[in-house]
Order: sequence, then structure tokens, then C-alpha cells
Amino acid sequence: VEGSGNDVYPAGTELEVEMNYYNCNIGKRDEVAMIVSPGRENPIFKYIKMVPGDKFEVVKKNENYYRVEVNGDDLETPDGKTYEFTDRKSRMIALYESNYKEGIRDGAYFVFGSSTGGGFDSTRFGPVTNERMVGRVVRVVRNPSGQNEAV
Repeated sequence: VEGSGNDVYPAGTELEVEMNYYNCNIGKRDEVAMIVSPGRENPIFKYIKMVPGDKFEVVKKNENYYRVEVNGDDLETPDGKTYEFTDRKSRMIALYESNYKEGIRDGAYFVFGSSTGGGFDSTRFGPVTNERMVGRVVRVVRNPSGQNEAV
């Protein structure tokens, strides 16, 4: 499968994807899922960052930004940077906060990209279900720089 260009993989990245993985497996934090999104022709690739059972809270960082605490820790990108969302971006996640006071329900996942400010991810469309996660990225076969890498 070829990445379509988003904030996880640049356009032209060739990926090995285990299709239908989430039909019989539970998503794990930091896996990269291939997700079908209504209204989009190409699938998107996002990190699974919040999983069933996680408890989370949207916390105001300052007058302009919010962060999300998951199980008491800041939600972070794969390279350890804290996600910081504008008021508008944080609203979608906050909508689900009261519904998931006892923890995220089975089969629901919040997914994000590499950008600390969010993008086309759960800040726009909320949690995704197993049915929308159509594959798991196993490895990068070829990226635009010609290097191969493990996920």
C-alpha cells in the first residue's frame, strides 16, 4: 500500500499492511492503523494513542492551548512531544470526555498523527472503531528517500 501523504508518512511511502488485522485483534497504543474515512477516497494512516479502558481528561494548558491527559500522563507524539490543541481542536475530544468517565469503551480508539497540534485525526472526527481500522502497518517498504525501516 502506498501512503497518500499525511503527517505519519510522506506521499509515496510504500507500506506493508496486514489487512483486516483489527477484525480479530485489539489495537495497541502506538500501532499505526490504516483507517477508512467517510468522504475520503484514500485511507489515512494514524497512530493509535488512546485505547479501550483508558481514562482521559482535556486540560487547559494556557489561554490558547489544551492538552489531553491519558491515565494521568500527557498525551504524546511518538517522539515524546506533548500534543497541544487549540480550543477548536480540543472540543471534539472534550465531547467524548463525559461519555467515557469510566474509560474508553471496547472497540473505540482515538488516533492522532505526528503533528503536536492535531490534523485530520480524532480532533476532527472523534474515536474510530475496529470496523474503520482496516489494516495495521507492519513495516515501511520504501520511503521517498529510498530507505527501508521497521515500524
